[in-house]
Amino acid sequence: MKETLKILFFLTTDVHYPATVKVSQDFDRDGDLFTFYEMTNGPLSVYTNDKPYPLDPTINATYIE
Repeated sequence: MKETLKILFFLTTDVHYPATVKVSQDFDRDGDLFTFYEMTNGPLSVYTNDKPYPLDPTINATYIE
């Protein structure tokens, strides 16, 4: 019996920039893409940069604007 995960959401902090990251990949190679989102925040006086740190290209992660 295969269980289906409907929602996965990560809220991370301790960085100095706000970002929302979308990851979509076939991690178990079964032909179905698995997509999840990571929302990152920091202190009230966060650094706003047009291009935050580079993402890991092996997991097909992209910044959401």
